[in-house]
Amino acid sequence: MSTSLERELRDYKELSALLTERLDRLQRANENAYIEAFEAHGGPHLCPGLPFGHQPEQVTS
Repeated sequence: MSTSLERELRDYKELSALLTERLDRLQRANENAYIEAFEAHGGPHLCPGLPFGHQPEQVTS
């Protein structure tokens, strides 16, 4: 393999490693944000007063 190809391959491997590390950090941040939001709002739950949701009131003219 020529020197320029070896250098290019090495550069791409370094880029791949950097992007993989960045993806891991972003994934952890995303998961932590989800956990924080879940804990702050108690997660999905059923509201006994409105078990099927509600329709907004219709404005009549």
